[in-house]
Amino acid sequence: MSPDLWNIITAISAAIQAGVIIVALIFAIAQLREAGRARATEAMRQVFETLSSPEARRDRRLVYHSAGMKLDTIPDEQLQRLWGVALSFNNVGLLISRGYLPSEVVYDIYGDAAVRCYDVLKPLINQERERRGELDSSPYYLKYFEELARNSEEYLRKHYPNYRRTTYGSHESETIGGSH
Repeated sequence: MSPDLWNIITAISAAIQAGVIIVALIFAIAQLREAGRARATEAMRQVFETLSSPEARRDRRLVYHSAGMKLDTIPDEQLQRLWGVALSFNNVGLLISRGYLPSEVVYDIYGDAAVRCYDVLKPLINQERERRGELDSSPYYLKYFEELARNSEEYLRKHYPNYRRTTYGSHESETIGGSH
């Protein structure tokens, strides 16, 4: 065989190897995307299962009926249930901010509940932030809950023009993350 023929065979072999590598990379990327979708789907299933449980719904109703209460007047068992709601929404907000949950799905299904719960719990959260000495321009305590509520309200107002936030107690003129 002539050297030219060997060069052609080598070039063809290299092209085939490159093609195999490209196909393998495409397959690997597709697998990674599918694994990511599977993780997101599992996370969504767990979040929805948790937030739609009878206990979670009961605790959200308790939040709605707790408007206007002061932190030091709430019985400990009730306070623990209120913080449980806040922490659940905080965890959801964290998962959204890290990209583990698709935000729009959560906003569509639980956005209004997050807005309503935050509206009621905001005074208590601020009292707790003050107690902890964390009240500043970017308070950390339950910040993902606050972010979830704010983003949910923006999403709902944008996608549902007739959306009207239900408010409770004396907080009717408050906006999320803002002042009276």
